[in-house]
Amino acid sequence: MNLDAQLDRIVAARDRSNMQPTIDALKPLYQAHPENSRVLYEIGGAYDTDGQEEKAANFYERALAHGLSGDLLRRCYLQYGSTLRNIGRVEESLAVFRLFPDEGVAHVARRAGASVAG
Repeated sequence: MNLDAQLDRIVAARDRSNMQPTIDALKPLYQAHPENSRVLYEIGGAYDTDGQEEKAANFYERALAHGLSGDLLRRCYLQYGSTLRNIGRVEESLAVFRLFPDEGVAHVARRAGASVAG
C-alpha cells in the first residue's frame, strides 16, 4: 500500500473524540517520512483535533515549508490560522489567512479580523 493510501485509511478510521489511536498510527509514518508534507499535515491535524494545538502548529508550519499544494494547502492554511488564533497568536493568524489568495480563506480572515476587533 502506498503512503497516500495508508494516510487515507488512517484518516478515514479516526475517531474525533479519541485521537490517540490516530496519532499512534501516524507516528510510524512520520518517523519513516519526516519531511513528507502530507504526513506532517495529517499528524498536525490529529494533534489539533486532540487539543494539542502547540504541537499542531509546529507540524502545520513544517508541512507548509515542505510544499503542500492544492486542497491540502488550502486546508492547512485554514487549520493553521485557526490554531494560531486559538493559542493567542492572533496577528500571526490573520497574516496566515492573508497569505492564501483563495476567496474562502480571505473570507475567514475578514471574519477573524472582525471578531478580534469587536
